Amino acid sequence: RPQTSYPRLHQQFILLQRLLPRRALSRMLGRLARARGPRWLRRRVIRAFIARYRVDLTESEPSCPEAYESFNAFLTIAIFDRSNIGALESSLGQAR
Repeated sequence: RPQTSYPRLHQQFILLQRLLPRRALSRMLGRLARARGPRWLRRRVIRAFIARYRVDLTESEPSCPEAYESFNAFLTIAIFDRSNIGALESSLGQAR
């Protein structure tokens, strides 16, 4: 059996991607992301994501990881960079 640098969970996820049809996998992961689940699990998943991808919550609302009701809520709110709204609006205005 060849050695890899991937953790076991990552290997299992890759296997799952190969076995399940894409649509079913996408739906399953969407349900997991929207699940409110136990608070302790939600906190652990969000904190692991923050640590893994070095997410800076100082610019987000709310800035506390415990405040998000689901992982999907964290992804759609916390990673949205509000400092670029003005630049985006001005570039859209110039494009018209």
